[in-house]
Amino acid sequence: MVIFLASNASAANEEAELLFVRRIQPLLSEKCLACHGNDESDIQGGLDMRSLSTMLQGGDHGKPVVVAGKPDESPIYQAILQTPDDWQPMPPKEADKLYGEQIQWVRDWIAGGATSPDTSRVKEIETLHAKEWSAEDGTTVKTSG
Repeated sequence: MVIFLASNASAANEEAELLFVRRIQPLLSEKCLACHGNDESDIQGGLDMRSLSTMLQGGDHGKPVVVAGKPDESPIYQAILQTPDDWQPMPPKEADKLYGEQIQWVRDWIAGGATSPDTSRVKEIETLHAKEWSAEDGTTVKTSG
């Protein structure tokens, strides 16, 4: 029985890692890091989002922006829903607003424990799933120009 539970925990952890590498990390890179991490000397609101550990330190509010397992209590999730009373909605530009599927990815990531694998594990996951993910994204074809 314990082996079965460990197996389920391992599968759940792998699924959470896949979600982070495939969806969350690119989303943070595209939508958040321009203001919250790309330029170390100009991190808006004091919130560095380059890693989970810096997100857990929080920004100027001093509160972690991710509460693992609790998306509805996580300021980052509230901000992307654009519902917080004391936070500026994120991302601030309407054109960068997350769409439904992206919001669900963030919710699922936080609900699943906000897993953030280290760099070597990220590379391993990317290598293992590159062909599969490429197929999901469609097929590149050469055009006549």
